[in-house]
Amino acid sequence: MTAGEIVGWILGGGGAGKMLYDLLKARSDARQMNAAATKDLVAAANDSAAAWQQDVEDLRGELRKLWAGQRKQDERITAHLRWDRHVAEQLRELGGTVPDPPPLYGEAA
Repeated sequence: MTAGEIVGWILGGGGAGKMLYDLLKARSDARQMNAAATKDLVAAANDSAAAWQQDVEDLRGELRKLWAGQRKQDERITAHLRWDRHVAEQLRELGGTVPDPPPLYGEAA
């Protein structure tokens, strides 16, 4: 027997007793509903946070790959620019007229 039922039984089960019982029961039901709703909201928030965390980790991994690829490309371009300059210099030493190689970036490396 719940506390509300006991109070209702003590007060005679009718009139004021019934009203008090209904109020106590409604309050108890509201607390249970609030607790259930809070539990559901917390679970949904945790699921959402876990999904966001996974997305962030995936993006970090992709960025690491992109940065690594960009560093490799920068190294290749720098080496190619050195080679271009060296070849132009060699051709000039052999008597050729060769303009300077164009920069591979917006500015000369």
